[in-house]
Amino acid sequence: MPSNIHAPAPRRPFVFAHPINPEIREGSRAPTMFSSPAPPSPKSILLTGSSGQFEIGPPLPSSASYEDGGVTTPSPPVILGSLSPGTPPDDERSEDALEPLRHPTYYIEDDTVIFTVDDCLYKLNRYFLQRESKVFQDMFSCPQGDKVPEGTTDDSVIPLPGVTQGEIESLLNFLYHGMHDDRNVSLSEWIDLLSISTRFICDKIRGRAIREIDSFRHPRIDPVEKIVLAGKRDIPEWLAPSYEDICQRVNPLEVEEAEKLGITMAVKLMRAREAIRERSCSNTAKARGTRRRVATPPPQFPSSAESPSRPYDESLVSEIIQETFWPSPPVPAEY
Repeated sequence: MPSNIHAPAPRRPFVFAHPINPEIREGSRAPTMFSSPAPPSPKSILLTGSSGQFEIGPPLPSSASYEDGGVTTPSPPVILGSLSPGTPPDDERSEDALEPLRHPTYYIEDDTVIFTVDDCLYKLNRYFLQRESKVFQDMFSCPQGDKVPEGTTDDSVIPLPGVTQGEIESLLNFLYHGMHDDRNVSLSEWIDLLSISTRFICDKIRGRAIREIDSFRHPRIDPVEKIVLAGKRDIPEWLAPSYEDICQRVNPLEVEEAEKLGITMAVKLMRAREAIRERSCSNTAKARGTRRRVATPPPQFPSSAESPSRPYDESLVSEIIQETFWPSPPVPAEY
């Protein structure tokens, strides 16, 4: 062997630096804040070559990259939306978490009920009917026993005798669409609503119908019809104004109107009309300083330009109506 050829000096094993922390060597233990030991690192790779053995650190992940001579590994993937902010992991959540509470008013457990009116079926939400009607509240609270509950199928419908389709549909239109003020409701619809709301004790709806009918102007409700409706639906506050309207108008009662009102009321109205005209003529004659010789109706002069259809003094008409329909009890004579 030639003297000038020397055997290569043994080299120190080459160890790759840790991909995350260069200070960590194979077999060393990384500092940690937990008391549990660090998991064992993967086995090193031992390579043998002509110059000796080379020890290589843990195998790099396939996604590792080289930057500026160093080794960089990607951060673990972040899964968005897995937990909301401030929500602890599943293992830290309380097993006794409280269930959400049901709202006492607006957690609605609603069933439907089927009615028949004039051979037509209506399937409706019970909630609205129970909320507005005392009659429906009592109806739905009745025990059904073992039989099929009424109103649950087309073969076990609940009939509503005496109710017209116009009445039931006016009620349903109000319940389902009544909050919209721009809905044009006719006078006949308000009258139907008054009828059915009175029958089924829907007090709030009845009050609304009374106000709407009373203030309806185009067209106005006929005073004779209003008197009849007041008697049927128990609205006594409508009577006196309607009596006054009939006494103020020029034309007397027609036969058909007298039949609607009944003989007793028709006679009282005719008597009141005569008394108003007679007393008004007497007052006019006194105001002029002349004596009235013949009981003739006064000329139809309006009391104001705004009310040409009410020619007689309002206070006089109201006074005579009160005397005719609600006379004061006689005062007992003193002895």
